Amino acid sequence: MHAARKLMGHDAQARTALDFRQPSFIPFYRGNPWFIPAFIQTYRMRDRIALWRASR
Repeated sequence: MHAARKLMGHDAQARTALDFRQPSFIPFYRGNPWFIPAFIQTYRMRDRIALWRASR
């Protein structure tokens, strides 16, 4: 019901739990996800280690 109202443009009647404003402050984040490449490299290394352990 709420999704249909939101699609029809009745935003005031279509409030859901997912309608919230973004936090005003997120530490060390300025809109550019600079930390994503570090996470990718970390998980790539973990995958290589797991593959190496499985092949022994």
